[in-house]
Amino acid sequence: MKLSAYKALLEECPRTAMIFDLTERFPRGPQAKLRSKHYTVIEHENWRGTRREVKDDAFVGGEFGYDLFTLYELAKKSWWTSDLRDLKTTVPGAHMGRQHYTYDAEGRPEYVESWDLFKHGPQLTRRLNTLESRLRGVRKLVENASQANLYGLTVGNMEADVYLFADSEQGATVQYDLMLKAAFNSAAQRKAFRTGYNYDEENGPSIRARFHGPSHGPHEIMEKNQECSAKLREINAARLEKIEELKIAIEASEELAQMIDMFTINTCAQTFEEEKA
Repeated sequence: MKLSAYKALLEECPRTAMIFDLTERFPRGPQAKLRSKHYTVIEHENWRGTRREVKDDAFVGGEFGYDLFTLYELAKKSWWTSDLRDLKTTVPGAHMGRQHYTYDAEGRPEYVESWDLFKHGPQLTRRLNTLESRLRGVRKLVENASQANLYGLTVGNMEADVYLFADSEQGATVQYDLMLKAAFNSAAQRKAFRTGYNYDEENGPSIRARFHGPSHGPHEIMEKNQECSAKLREINAARLEKIEELKIAIEASEELAQMIDMFTINTCAQTFEEEKA
């Protein structure tokens, strides 16, 4: 894409331009001032020849790079090929995909000033892989930049995660072991939640820590853990409802059993009295 077309795309939609930029070999940045000379390129020699690795050390921060937390807004999302396929632009020359068209009154196609940003096919997959790789790096940078990160812990096969503050996944796991593990192990032994296939009676349910994002205050962890508590109480409400249904079923079954017992006694007595007579 020519520089002039990229600048026009920035004016049309900065977010679309940023997504496109992050799929390029050398991103130009939000001011379109980054060039290949700003990046570190490492050459790897092997039997196939020379492979060049571009280090993503210029487009994050600095004078010409993107703000780290602006990038993180993209990194919080899961990306699919359909997300890139749906991107459109009306800027001539700022596209790689097909031009759009409508039909006139006689059913003939008429092309309009709108295009798919990306070309469909293998190129789309390659660009998606590049975008995901860079956004994984952004998530790691954000995780390392903050000492008060929020981590979600999946315990066994619980239907909701429990959240805690930590500075790393390892720190989150240590905090769980010190403060929560005993309670979760006790609950798991009494079938409070689904423990999953990897459940170990001695060590308790398996846990998986994942980085949720930098903390912006106590309201986040309160909101997230209230969701977890609410889910547990929702499950308990369903269990209590089931208990009431079982009580009714037990009562009905006992009434039926007593009726069968009385019927058996009465029919036996009547039958044998008639034989004696």
